[in-house]
Amino acid sequence: NKMRFLSALLIAIVVQSAPLSLQGVFTESDSSSSTGVASSSTGAASSSTAMASSSSTAVASSSSSTGGSLSSSSSSTGSASSSPTKAPTASPTEAPTASPTGPSSSPTKAPTASPTAPTPQPTPAGPASAHIMVKGKYMFNSETGAQFFFKGAVYLPVPKGGTATTDYYVDVGQNRATWTKDIKNFKELGINAVRIRHLDSTKDHSTFMKDMQSAGIYVLVDIDPEQQFNSDPPVYNMDLWSDVQQLIDEFTKYSNTLAFVAFQEMITVGKKLKVAPYAKALIRDMKRYMRDIAGVRQVPVTFASASMKEGVYSYSNIINYYSCGPQWEAADIAGMNMQWWDHGSDPDKSGYTVLWQNLKPYSKPFIFTEFSTVTSKNNNGKCPCFERTFAQVKNMFDPQGGGKCLTGGLVFEYSDESENNPNDPTDISVNRGLVQNDATRTRKPDFTILSLKYRFTNYPPGLNMSTYTPSLSPPPCPTGGAWDSIADLPPAPFDASSSTAATGGPTPAPGGLSKGEIIALGVGGGVVGLCVVGCFIGYLRKKKSNEDYDAF
Repeated sequence: NKMRFLSALLIAIVVQSAPLSLQGVFTESDSSSSTGVASSSTGAASSSTAMASSSSTAVASSSSSTGGSLSSSSSSTGSASSSPTKAPTASPTEAPTASPTGPSSSPTKAPTASPTAPTPQPTPAGPASAHIMVKGKYMFNSETGAQFFFKGAVYLPVPKGGTATTDYYVDVGQNRATWTKDIKNFKELGINAVRIRHLDSTKDHSTFMKDMQSAGIYVLVDIDPEQQFNSDPPVYNMDLWSDVQQLIDEFTKYSNTLAFVAFQEMITVGKKLKVAPYAKALIRDMKRYMRDIAGVRQVPVTFASASMKEGVYSYSNIINYYSCGPQWEAADIAGMNMQWWDHGSDPDKSGYTVLWQNLKPYSKPFIFTEFSTVTSKNNNGKCPCFERTFAQVKNMFDPQGGGKCLTGGLVFEYSDESENNPNDPTDISVNRGLVQNDATRTRKPDFTILSLKYRFTNYPPGLNMSTYTPSLSPPPCPTGGAWDSIADLPPAPFDASSSTAATGGPTPAPGGLSKGEIIALGVGGGVVGLCVVGCFIGYLRKKKSNEDYDAF
């Protein structure tokens, strides 16, 4: 009886451990999606793909039914797949809704929702202590369940006089005297989010993130792989991945990390499509690392696309490409650098009206990773720029405009990137800030104008996560022309045999062995133990048989 009990116990250990070790390795979740952002003339289609969810994730997926696909007049859409990697186990699924066109697949059941909460206010009411989740088309506060919106700014201050070859890119999280002044301005602007580029992956940012959290400000963290991806051919190796991994390890620790911005404008007319698979592979590997290797909170991953209206490189094709296919390799949020609204424009002239119409059937949150342009007639580098009116802010959050499609926007940009450049009279890049990049952060007229627009523009009526049921599916992958010949996604650098042999793959999460290694050791030990017990039981049976024979 003791041997039977021991055998049963070890078998139970193996049975309990094996599914965990196999999760994310043998289960394929390769369904194509068929709905997304679409123009009013596009047809309906339906399907869905699942994203893994857990108690520690910031991304939750849910069931889907029907919707349209984002398209432009010069592009066509259809289903396409583009991933050689295997998928993690998805959440329990339910029967898919029948679809008039396109493939279908099983959607994931919605995660347990948080308690109900009132509609969020236009300005942050307190510390940014709760992390923000993605559910369907919207984002929600993980503690209150309230729908989350944001008004923010691109935050890239550099020292006055910095140049591209010296200290042009400086980590904003390393100078407390500077960011303390900036936080005061952020509060007066009424913002609750900033997007930061060019962070040093080797530095500690805990004080910076804590101060931002206390001020009620969430942070979008850029990965910045552009230098490697823009080379010919694109480079995706362990040198790049090491920086990516360090940024993930650093910023998943903070509840006010809103999202990772995987890359900036990777598909343009000049770059064409050759870099697109590398950019999407980075999204896949970031999500996989957070979920399966580091075992940390799954911070949503987004991207910053260009805003071309038509053609092969249109925003609709770009957004669909990074959002389509198996959802474990797709972006969680779509982002676009919006440059359509010029001085004196309106929703119709700018194209905003058409954009909101096209985004209605899109199944994921949509944000402006940048918005607002500055046009000027430079005078030897001294900018007599017009003051921006920021009239688009009202339309962005209007329930009859972008209120049902847009989660938030980040004005470009908070501060001038350097002092005026008298050697290049065509360069207006230094004059796009709301404040000057000087010791006192001198405010420009744009600061006051935007502050009024932000503060007097209310968010649209918010939903509650517990009562919201997503009904849209991810979009189909773009097809036609160059999109038909786009390459498959490259393998993760830590999966390539040469890299793995040299590096041992991704390093474990801080604190010891990775979750995958612990599971593997547990399963291996269980199997060995079971074999030992089986051999011992066989020996006892043979011994007993010999004893019985001798007695006879």
